[in-house]
Amino acid sequence: MNRTMIRVGGVAAVFGAIYLLLMAGFQIFASGDIDDQSLIWQAIVLMPISLLAAAAGMFVLANGRRNLQIGAAVIGLGAAIMAVGFGLMTWLDNDNGWALMFVGMILHPIGILIFGIANWRAKIFPRWNRAPLLFGITTAFLILFFPLMDQLALFTERQSEKLFAFYLVLLAVGWIALGINMFFDERNISLPSTATISLLLFFLLLAACGSGENNGEPKVTFDSPKAGESVSSPVHVVMKAENFKVEEAGEVHEGAGHFHIMIDTPCLEIGEPIPKDDNHRHFGDGSTEGDLELSSGTHTLCLQAADGAHFALEGEGMTDEISLSVP
Repeated sequence: MNRTMIRVGGVAAVFGAIYLLLMAGFQIFASGDIDDQSLIWQAIVLMPISLLAAAAGMFVLANGRRNLQIGAAVIGLGAAIMAVGFGLMTWLDNDNGWALMFVGMILHPIGILIFGIANWRAKIFPRWNRAPLLFGITTAFLILFFPLMDQLALFTERQSEKLFAFYLVLLAVGWIALGINMFFDERNISLPSTATISLLLFFLLLAACGSGENNGEPKVTFDSPKAGESVSSPVHVVMKAENFKVEEAGEVHEGAGHFHIMIDTPCLEIGEPIPKDDNHRHFGDGSTEGDLELSSGTHTLCLQAADGAHFALEGEGMTDEISLSVP
């Protein structure tokens, strides 16, 4: 029975890792946009549930070793909280799910770190005994690094998405390693050394750093609402920037600026100052979302990026126009 639970946990770990790789793919190739109605989004709760099953297998594999069991329990708790958060977001469309997901994402790597430290001496795996510790150190560091990165504005939004995609890939690689270890628990199985795994993770890190460079054209878009949508007033708008740093108005910096929305009026020509009136909404505080009071009927919204002095910036992707209707 215990052996079966450990093997099931190993299979669940690999399944959860595959889902993490899918999420990383969306971060890299679709700028993080997963269609809310897609099967991948609607079934995303299966990912943390799989990792919860993997944590249960790790708990059994710990075989009474208290510190290992504590680590596995924290991993499972993080996965369970993530599952509730994803369930609230996908099935009930409840924004409180984001907060729960974030809490679960913090607990998850911390549990892996606790497990990895305890396993340094226990050595419960046939191979890759240092992998859980390496896995825990890197994932815990990265998940705690993201809030600091946001505060210091070290990267553009697109670069942040790519770095988060690397974090997801790292999680996936770690869970695949743990899953294989759990499934092939016998000592005579031939597996690569921890040095090989470490080298793989090192090259993944180099690849992520290289892909984080600003190697694309700047672009601004409406993330929400979508073109052609029927929405009630006040309309909550969410704006996105790629390869472009969003900051407060004031000083002019290359590759940076802030958002403006033109309501029922065209965007301005390059280099023109953007006026401030009822039809030209400024987001000079560096915000990427806000509410617009719109009357009933059809409206056009034109998103435009400008520099710190409110002059329209050059670039084909520096504007984005949508139409929507208000009942």
